[in-house]
Amino acid sequence: MMATTGSNDYLQWHVYICTSCAGLVAAAAATTGGQILGSASLPASKIVPEIAIEYSLGRWAALVRYLDDGDLPIDNNHVENRIRPVALGRYKCIFAGSLRAGQRAANVMSLIQSAKLNGHDPYRYLKDVLERLSTQPASRLEELLPHRWQFRT
Repeated sequence: MMATTGSNDYLQWHVYICTSCAGLVAAAAATTGGQILGSASLPASKIVPEIAIEYSLGRWAALVRYLDDGDLPIDNNHVENRIRPVALGRYKCIFAGSLRAGQRAANVMSLIQSAKLNGHDPYRYLKDVLERLSTQPASRLEELLPHRWQFRT
């Protein structure tokens, strides 16, 4: 069981994990020495791991950045899970019947997902925005974007 964020146990656990990861990362760097054999010298089954290692080495500074700052997560899965509906919705819009219909559907999907990401009820947000759109001055259209929108009572 992991301790709560503010406790000394959590801090000790966090230091232990970062220290362990730093050791593993240093061992991986020392093992590869930043050098990967050319794909011509490897059997076909080794080419995919080689590409993965080369990819990692090319992004080494970003890969180990979390070791320097304990506030940084080791991955960005949380963000990827939050934006996945937007990406899937846009992909589905490819099959909307025409290019313009797909673009419109993608815009609406992006607006709905942006409203969700900003903590708004999409129906309430879209209803209010569509009601206000005809009377909103063009110079103040930004107020209707999900990250700036305030519900009018």
